[in-house]
Amino acid sequence: MRDELTYPSYNVVLLTLDRHAAGPAARALPKLATDFPGLQLKIHAAAEWAKDPEALALAKADIETAHLIVSSVLFLEDHVQAILPDLKARRAACDALVGIIADQEIVQLTKMGELDMMRPASGVMGFLKKLKPAKKSGSTGEGQAKMLRRIPKILNLIPGKSQDLRAWFLTMQYWLGGSDDNIESLVRFLISRYASRPEWRGVAAPAPVEYPEVGLYHPDLPGHHITKILRICRKRVQAQQLGWPCCAVTFWPVIRRILTMSFGVLKRRGCGSYRPLLEGSTAGQQSKPITWGRSMPWSH
Repeated sequence: MRDELTYPSYNVVLLTLDRHAAGPAARALPKLATDFPGLQLKIHAAAEWAKDPEALALAKADIETAHLIVSSVLFLEDHVQAILPDLKARRAACDALVGIIADQEIVQLTKMGELDMMRPASGVMGFLKKLKPAKKSGSTGEGQAKMLRRIPKILNLIPGKSQDLRAWFLTMQYWLGGSDDNIESLVRFLISRYASRPEWRGVAAPAPVEYPEVGLYHPDLPGHHITKILRICRKRVQAQQLGWPCCAVTFWPVIRRILTMSFGVLKRRGCGSYRPLLEGSTAGQQSKPITWGRSMPWSH
């Protein structure tokens, strides 16, 4: 009660398709609240709005008082139009509004310091368009992932307004990482650059934690995974011989959390082993791990 009376609320609102980030945000909030008294972190899932009008009303109410807003994975017309007027109304008053991996109307509302995506493209944006990988019929998301990691490093060398564009790309990296550490660092990073409270500006924010696209996961491995192709082959053969539960999967953190819980349940039930799985595989078919939402062959 004392904190609520002493410190005014500072509201950070995350708008996304579903609640996959709710767990990491809930676990990050106690740490964030210690460093940023009065901070409130709210997550709203657009998938709930059609069936639950109260959820939509709550999202609109939180947008109305938000200081920082991040909107992501909003592509469906119903989801976009449900909150677009509210975002437009709050845009000028909030410290920053970030639209990433979303419909063009959402992304164009981005306002981060000197970066205003409703303005005509600057020279830096034109330069970045030249760096964009050409689309090829056999291409995958791997090139996009490499470019996403490379662009902030390039922009770091360009002083001035380009640093806000760099912040936009880093925000996307944090979000795509999706882990507890990345969600916490995402909030820290945006606060450190754009919060209207001077005492919060410049706080340390770790760089995005990068996860491998594909690897072999097992809870008893150092770091719980390996990514070198030769080691994966050897370990997978060894796992099959020993009856280890193991999976070769994409490293979306949500998948890692599911696997971790699954292995924990099996251990508690005393299951010694079960048939090793390869993500996306079925009996008699070639295994195809998913990278950035697209299938790509992986020979083993």
